[in-house]
Amino acid sequence: MSKLRLQQRTIALLFALIYPTLGVVTLSARAQEEEPSGNAQTEVNVIKGDAQKTFEPFELKDPATGNPISADQKLTLPDGREVNAGEYYAELNRFEQEFNQLGYSLRDKVGERTIQESISRDQERFSPQIQKMQEAHQQLDINTINQLRQRFDFNSVQQEVLQQVQLEQEILRARDAAKPGNVNPGQIDPGRVFNPRLNPAINPAINPSINPAINKIKQFKIPVKDRIDIRDRFQFSDIVKQVAWEQQSRDQAKPATYYGERSLWFGDKSRFYAYLNARVDISASGRATQVNAEGKTGAYLFNNHAQMVRATANLQAPDTGDLLARVNVSVLGRSIYDRQLKAPKLQYSDSYTIPLNQTIAEYRFAVGPIPMKASFGVRGAVGVRYALAAAPRYAYAKTTPFTNIQVYGEGGADIVVGGAGVGVSLTLLNDELELGAKANIRTDFQNRKVFLDTNFYAYNKLDALSGNVYAYAYIYRPDFGIPPWTKEQWNWTIWNWKGFQQEGYLFNVNESVALL
Repeated sequence: MSKLRLQQRTIALLFALIYPTLGVVTLSARAQEEEPSGNAQTEVNVIKGDAQKTFEPFELKDPATGNPISADQKLTLPDGREVNAGEYYAELNRFEQEFNQLGYSLRDKVGERTIQESISRDQERFSPQIQKMQEAHQQLDINTINQLRQRFDFNSVQQEVLQQVQLEQEILRARDAAKPGNVNPGQIDPGRVFNPRLNPAINPAINPSINPAINKIKQFKIPVKDRIDIRDRFQFSDIVKQVAWEQQSRDQAKPATYYGERSLWFGDKSRFYAYLNARVDISASGRATQVNAEGKTGAYLFNNHAQMVRATANLQAPDTGDLLARVNVSVLGRSIYDRQLKAPKLQYSDSYTIPLNQTIAEYRFAVGPIPMKASFGVRGAVGVRYALAAAPRYAYAKTTPFTNIQVYGEGGADIVVGGAGVGVSLTLLNDELELGAKANIRTDFQNRKVFLDTNFYAYNKLDALSGNVYAYAYIYRPDFGIPPWTKEQWNWTIWNWKGFQQEGYLFNVNESVALL
């Protein structure tokens, strides 16, 4: 920031703080939409085979020779398990009969096939969600993006904090100088009085008539005593009036609240579903400016909920006393990071990452007539990056909770004739949710106005629910020859989807509201 610009800003801010009591000014970004509730049930399409087949049982025979065997004879399956022949054929015939009702037979010798899938037309089903996702992620022009980057650059913000702290110190000194006990000019430091940033009455940009006196002071190097006399001649009482107006403006300024919020959700709760929420709110009251930012993401696996990460940042910037800040991160509902700061000025940045590996759902289902059970969970990493800065009546927060989570699954079937499992290659949620908020008090002394300038935004980069998940069950069918067994596999396509990919601004508000 240039010296001239700093001086102009300092003069404008001088002798004015907000103390809202008379009303409320509210500005909001788009309102939050309600997330669907309830436990949806998975819709499974069973792919019918040919017409229902007539059941013909497998006879109790040796799979290698085709010769009859007794029920208590042991059979060795291709996976090395030894099973009782009577138990094996009883279960084999039960599954054959149930497959026959679906139009299939274990004698078909197909090898591997898909016999059921969840919602074969996901493209059609999810198209409204895709449209909402696209509408929610705004694409800003490059100039606006560059301005945001510059405005929220942490190095620039650190300089603004130092300037704000210095300005506050000067304001406090001027306030002390103008107290009733200090109205005697001889008791006031003329160096402060003749500071144009503190006394607009001697600022040539505001009061051109002061130029002759300033030139005289510079030319003749007037001693301190004479400077005091000149100060009296040029209405030093103005500084008392200015300080009095500043106090009055604090009492009369209206409170202000700003907020922006956006919730997004996508997928199917009965299978795989993810959501995110971004919220920023800013308030200016009595003697403090406060900023809160919160980002959270979560998911459902087969109607089982898990909140992946919730990151909150809070800043309180009173005009006097210590500034307060707090950042908290919770994962799967448990607080795992909590940073609290308290200081006359704040400039702090940090990041935190934690690996995640958690079972979310125990699920029972069937592939055709074959009963199965499986465990589904998440693994990956979640965390937050953040930067905080504060000075009296000035607050800045930038926080980015991130989620990089994959789904894993383990499953099987307690059957004699074969086995089962699940195959998973699914990105549940790969998301970066950047939240920024900045608030500052600006005073227009000439026009007797007080403003709250604010800018807050949420930027999201999303890849969710891309990949596939399937369950499979297989049966070792006797072939009564060499080789003695054939493996027949039956699949259920639980999820097969290209997912949701989107990037853009969920909201961006850059406004100034008059408080007085």
